[in-house]
Amino acid sequence: MSVSVILNVDSSAISEVSFDYDENQVGVTYHSNPEKSYVFACDNLQSVEDDIRTAESVGKLIAQLKNNKVLVPIQM
Repeated sequence: MSVSVILNVDSSAISEVSFDYDENQVGVTYHSNPEKSYVFACDNLQSVEDDIRTAESVGKLIAQLKNNKVLVPIQM
């Protein structure tokens, strides 16, 4: 399984972002609920990971990616 994780994200809202390249999924964990990870389908993981690593505001970028349907929620 090929997974990349960004811990200690520079964000007041988001604590961790993970990228599962085998399943084409992005996991987002918020500081407000560290026990739960929200999972999203994503067709272009590498581009999203690169954008998140260089974003000034990770929370704002995640919200924008969700609104633009780049990240699509997966019902678990």
